[in-house]
Amino acid sequence: MRMPCLRFENDRGTLYGDGIAVDEIPPLRSFGGLPPVLDAARILRTLTHHAPLRPGMEKSVGQVIHSAVTNPGGAMRFRLAYFTAIAHGHLASDASLLACAIEYFHLASLLFDDLPMMDDAMERRGRICLHLLHGESAVILGALSLITRAYALIGRAFADAPLEARLAMHAQVERSLGGMGIINGQARDLAFTPGARGIRGPVGIALGKTAPLVTLALVIPARLASAPDGLIQLLRKLSIYWGLFYQGVDDLKDLLERTDVSGKTSGRDAALGRPNVAHQLGAARARGYLLRLSSLAATCIAAITASHPQSRYLQAFQMTLLQRLESLSW
Repeated sequence: MRMPCLRFENDRGTLYGDGIAVDEIPPLRSFGGLPPVLDAARILRTLTHHAPLRPGMEKSVGQVIHSAVTNPGGAMRFRLAYFTAIAHGHLASDASLLACAIEYFHLASLLFDDLPMMDDAMERRGRICLHLLHGESAVILGALSLITRAYALIGRAFADAPLEARLAMHAQVERSLGGMGIINGQARDLAFTPGARGIRGPVGIALGKTAPLVTLALVIPARLASAPDGLIQLLRKLSIYWGLFYQGVDDLKDLLERTDVSGKTSGRDAALGRPNVAHQLGAARARGYLLRLSSLAATCIAAITASHPQSRYLQAFQMTLLQRLESLSW
């Protein structure tokens, strides 16, 4: 059996299904050192401090926002954006604002994902989904409030950047989140037909839904620091490999783990006929596909760190992602 291959045209991340053998997966790679340290309590304080919570806000919307920002899970996107910004010479205060904004975008997307018209989920990160506690309208308004706040934080963090860099940054945000980014990925998710492949199959949909926020975390700090185009292209590639990997692990969790273990409603993809690479390939071959993505990511990281040694922290993130895969209930 052959798997979708990741081949790029003009480094724009276009995927083509010309196949890679999964029977020749290289051994699992690990990296020395520990993952970058960013205290979880500090992340929680930052997310809460900048949250769009104001006196006089309607109670249910405020409760949704507060519950969302105080349950950020591993906050991988926050950490990635923060350390990428620091590696490219940005102030810690600006790095925190960017990281917070990207995490708000992600939290809003989860609020939308769990709604009855989307995944109709019951549990998220070990807690009852917020639409079941506060109603769908409050969740929608809370998600929109987080998105609005995220745009404001990004603008505030880089208000003093050169005009050309700011315009490029805003264009990247629109590409990642807009009609050809996450929104389009979610639309294709809802329109998915079992057996579909290519851009309308599980890999193509994950490319639209999961990779864009990783792209923002990696590319925005580099672009605002006037990084060379070659480095930015490598970061974009890495974001695609990692985005697909991250979604693939979630797909395996949906297949392999119970709700009480995974922390989110399991088995929903099969029940709703949603795209899931693990359901399509089976657990063993899905794992092989993810290890191949990991190998491609490792090659990409080696090229990045060769020209930008400050980016060695990426190796620790790679190790953390591999640990997520190996921790599943096989």
